[in-house]
Amino acid sequence: MKVTNQLAQLRANSGNISYEEISESTGINPQQLRELENGEANAMKRSFR
Repeated sequence: MKVTNQLAQLRANSGNISYEEISESTGINPQQLRELENGEANAMKRSFR
C-alpha cells in the first residue's frame, strides 16, 4: 500500500486526526504531510532529510 493511501486511511480511521497532531508525533512538517497525502512527488524526499 502506498504511503499516501496509508496516511489517508490513518486519518479516516482515527476520526480525521489533524496534520498538526500527526506532525507532533512524527516530526514531519504538517505541510509535507498534506503533500504526501495528496501524492506530491517531492514531499517524500523532503520529509526524510
